[in-house]
Formats: sequence, structure tokens, C-alpha cells
Amino acid sequence: MRAYILTETERQLLKRYLETGTKTSSLLVLLHRIRKNLSTLKEDIDLLTGALVHAPVKEKEKRRRAREQEKKEPPKEEESKGEQRKELTWHELIYGTK
Repeated sequence: MRAYILTETERQLLKRYLETGTKTSSLLVLLHRIRKNLSTLKEDIDLLTGALVHAPVKEKEKRRRAREQEKKEPPKEEESKGEQRKELTWHELIYGTK
């Protein structure tokens, strides 16, 4: 599997087009290829995402992801300590564990 979809040149062409509207023959070819292959690329991205959801993850990585998620979502302080509900973290929802 390749680690990229676009080459650096293609990225630069698209960035220049989005920033300035500059059209070149190379850009027109690239846009044609994007239109022609976009559905396949989307299917591939969906397949990769689905595989990662079900992929085994080492315990150390699970703990790291859970800590990162907890940093992003600090606990709500509006509920009193006695009445706090246990809210599942993103990690618990995805992997079913802490």
C-alpha cells in the first residue's frame, strides 16, 4: 500500500488552483482523474477506516489514546460528585475497554 494519494507536484497544483484559481493543462488532467476515480478513492478510505476500527491495538496504545481523549473532553463540573453519571470515553465506545 502506498502512503499517499497525491504526489507533491499534484498537491502544489491543487493548492495553487484553490488559492489563485490558476488553471494549467496539468491541473485539468488531474481534475479529470479526480472526477474519474473519486468514488473508488472514497470506497478505499471507508475500507481503511473500517479496518482500523476493528484492528487489534496494543494495551499501551489503548491507554495512550484514552488519555488523549480525556484531555480533549474534560469532565463536566455542573453535576455534583454524588450524582455524576459515568460517561463513556471515545475509546470505550470504540474498543469497549478503558
